[in-house]
Amino acid sequence: MAKKILLALIFALSFLGPVVSLDATHLLHAPLYHFFHAHPLHAGINLYVFWQVCRILQPSPGRMLVAYAIATLIPPVLLSTPIVGMSAFIYALLGLLTPQVARKRYYVRYIVFFIVLQVLIPHIAWQVHLYAFLAGLLLVLPDCR
Repeated sequence: MAKKILLALIFALSFLGPVVSLDATHLLHAPLYHFFHAHPLHAGINLYVFWQVCRILQPSPGRMLVAYAIATLIPPVLLSTPIVGMSAFIYALLGLLTPQVARKRYYVRYIVFFIVLQVLIPHIAWQVHLYAFLAGLLLVLPDCR
């Protein structure tokens, strides 16, 4: 029940609009920027990916809370451009869920490859995505045997 309420809250908050972005000069926005998106398509893509991750890997509320903490505590050096959206949260969650995946090496390579491809797309915070995924992965690395 708590998981469904959490998912519904994340869904509802994700359509608030591009009000609060995060950059190195606005670190007080860190707890909120996940819920704001550049436009409805951005929110829709993030929510679709989040829904798929939840459907397939079924993260616990505790893992989601840790992913939120990772995505909130982004080092200011990575904030060269303002960021919005929940993708850092999603990438942190993907890293934290690595132990649940059968083909762990393939999974990690696939995600890192996808992040590297984002370098070619302007206005995507690939550095933040890489940080969030690796931070989540490093926290669970002992469980990835």
